[in-house]
Amino acid sequence: MFDDLFTRDAIGCVNAERMDRDSLRKALLGIQKTWDPTTGKVTPAVAPKPKELAVEMKWIYQEDKTHSLKEAAMVVAETIEVHGNPMIKYLEVESGKDWAIQLKMRATRDCTSYP
Repeated sequence: MFDDLFTRDAIGCVNAERMDRDSLRKALLGIQKTWDPTTGKVTPAVAPKPKELAVEMKWIYQEDKTHSLKEAAMVVAETIEVHGNPMIKYLEVESGKDWAIQLKMRATRDCTSYP
């Protein structure tokens, strides 16, 4: 599924860390392992720039039978059309309580200066 959604030269930024395509795939798999579809909610959000798509994700991660953590992430994607299909060229994920602040500061971070 990842290969169907991301361009071959896709890059990303996860919690202010610049990532190549393989690192991005691993980071997304890590998020997927904590995702709980019974508590998860994905809602559209205002994208910081034109031509970007954004969603806010919230869910409860059950660490074990007695501990759970509330998780939240903002995901912003820049897409391009490849053979008539939209594909992700750049993906940014900010998780934790301060994701809104991090996205507002994104212009000052190195990982946003992508080609």
